[in-house]
Amino acid sequence: MISKEYQEVLSLIHSGTKFGKRSKIPEYLKKFISKNYIRSMIDFGCGKGQLIDVLKHNYPTIDIMGYDPCNPQFNVPLKKVDLIFSTDVLEHIEPHHLDKTLQEIKEHSDYVYHLISCAPAKLILPDGRNAHLIQQEPEWWKQKHLDLGYEIIKEEYRSFSKHSKQLGRSIPVKNYFIMAKLT
Repeated sequence: MISKEYQEVLSLIHSGTKFGKRSKIPEYLKKFISKNYIRSMIDFGCGKGQLIDVLKHNYPTIDIMGYDPCNPQFNVPLKKVDLIFSTDVLEHIEPHHLDKTLQEIKEHSDYVYHLISCAPAKLILPDGRNAHLIQQEPEWWKQKHLDLGYEIIKEEYRSFSKHSKQLGRSIPVKNYFIMAKLT
């Protein structure tokens, strides 16, 4: 699901920056968990695992695991779970590994929740590429899921600008979230 070279680059970034430190549960994910009988889930691309700790605190009866190939603590084989979710992860996958990664997710869960950025990242990789290796519109991401046999439960696209202290200018934010289940 990831090349060794790219894994090394991201591991270095993870170890030396705030990259991968998300710890806020997305609202739609909270609603989904409360409405469905979720017994197990994986935070796919969990970074440093801070969101896992928050989820375990809020949902002590759910078996919550993390997966991240760039963090040795979470670089473990995927297990079959009820839900696999990711927040700001899929756009970081190497394009030639995306289909295999999505297939792997499909084989390990009946439900998915993904929050995907459709805009360039602030972060530029050491080789000069934008950290968001895949910058596609929501329809493209939706079609990827439909092609895999998912039924879209809910989706939403938000586009706005925000000021980046790091860059000293306004940047576009284009977030697409998709919740889907296998049919």
